[in-house]
Amino acid sequence: MEGYHKGDLNFELKFFGKCHSDSDILIYVPELKILFTGDLLFKYGRASINDQQMEDKDQWHKAVHWIETRIPEIKTIISGHGQILTSDDLKSFCKTILSK
Repeated sequence: MEGYHKGDLNFELKFFGKCHSDSDILIYVPELKILFTGDLLFKYGRASINDQQMEDKDQWHKAVHWIETRIPEIKTIISGHGQILTSDDLKSFCKTILSK
């Protein structure tokens, strides 16, 4: 995990390997309780991946565990296209990844 600090905010950047694209990164800002998912997650928990894209399956399972430990703290989830997602969407995403 990479971490960056700007003013009073910390940014946790997680790269778990190629899934939707070569630059799949989750960004979590704990002070604001926001998770940016990029194009990895869409409304209603749809994960933007398929079996052929799961090149780094073990890394993605680690990603799910990283996400799951933060779900109680996350209040806002923003996808790559600006949709505001719910914690249920995030839980559904994690379930989809673990089923792969």
